[in-house]
Amino acid sequence: MYTKLDNTFGIVGLQTDDTLILADEGFASAEESKIEEAGFMSKPREELTADKPLTFNGGIITLCTDGKITLQQPKYSESLRLVMEKPVDSTSSRGTVRQQLSTKDQYVAQRARGAYLATVSQPEAAFDLSFAAQMSTEPTKEDVKLLNQRIK
Repeated sequence: MYTKLDNTFGIVGLQTDDTLILADEGFASAEESKIEEAGFMSKPREELTADKPLTFNGGIITLCTDGKITLQQPKYSESLRLVMEKPVDSTSSRGTVRQQLSTKDQYVAQRARGAYLATVSQPEAAFDLSFAAQMSTEPTKEDVKLLNQRIK
């Protein structure tokens, strides 16, 4: 959501129970006042600085000293694995172990992890992962190869 009202500026992103706002002080103060008026429960507002990264939807947002902003998804990144042509055990980002996943089940799990990572932090990978999501039958060796190339 975006607004430019009364010489204030704000862009608001909502993800489940997290809100991320890019705003000037006028918009941020007005937003805070409206939340209090409505009686909504919310966490105190935090500001991203080079000394204080923010957590948003499981990701870590960092302001680098050169002015760049990075988003890392450590839990999802750590659970992203290449698809193997033999059954393997797999651990989800929440720690659940699934045993002896077939190549197809690995493919489905890894394309979902990859798609999530792409949508939040690597839009350039979205096409490849959208292509992988079209797979509705048994993935071929070529399908696995293409997905593994994107995961790498």
